[in-house]
Amino acid sequence: MEVVDAIEEAVLEVRDAYLESNPTQRLHHLSADIAALWPKIDHLLYPPILGVERPRCFYYYQGDGLEAIYGFTYKYMTLEHFLGQLTRVQVGAPLAEALAAAYARAWYPGDDGLTIFVDWHTKPHWTKFYSHSGHIAMWGRTMPGTKQLILNGFDGRYLGGWNYPIDAHMTHTLVDLEIALERSLARPIACTVMDSEGGGLPLGERYAEAGRSYVSVLPREHTYCLADFVLAGGWEPVKDDPKREATFAQWADPKRADEDPR
Repeated sequence: MEVVDAIEEAVLEVRDAYLESNPTQRLHHLSADIAALWPKIDHLLYPPILGVERPRCFYYYQGDGLEAIYGFTYKYMTLEHFLGQLTRVQVGAPLAEALAAAYARAWYPGDDGLTIFVDWHTKPHWTKFYSHSGHIAMWGRTMPGTKQLILNGFDGRYLGGWNYPIDAHMTHTLVDLEIALERSLARPIACTVMDSEGGGLPLGERYAEAGRSYVSVLPREHTYCLADFVLAGGWEPVKDDPKREATFAQWADPKRADEDPR
């Protein structure tokens, strides 16, 4: 899938750019030696398989899962410094784009427009440091965290994930991300599919302004009859899904149609 090459190229590129801009700095744990780089990366990739929840658990880890691969197991402080240096060189966004391109080429070869599926949720951060905070619905409290945007293609194939400030919103983010993705993937995005979070009018207006296409679903707690809508055209088969048909429609209720002109 060319993932290994994508990771190496992204990490070393931002590392070299950082050292060029900061010639007095040293990045001991972020070595240009590929043989030294991958053991640390793998120590961050494999913990879930070993039942390790986060790097701090390597304080006491006594298993032989990673030792079977490398003959040793890094402890917490080495991984903490490695993560810190990855953060310092700001590898996150370039690496996410490089991996998204690799995944897209592997899962969906060709130049056709992609249909992507969006999942947008809040991720809590457990930290002792001052941090940007917001409401975490799953915990029922205000605490540090980020908004996390996960993109998938057809059949649930993972394409990428991005972190944003916890008070970020789809309306201000998604269209710009799509445009940036089209550049990094070197192919168009035909349509974005999202759940009821995308049902608001501000997001619809943003997509209309950008001349782009998206699909959202109505909130699950509501059901509507066909009579609640005025059809604006004939029924046509859905591309790649001939068992279903679709047509343009608008709310039949004048007040609701005025409030939501989509």
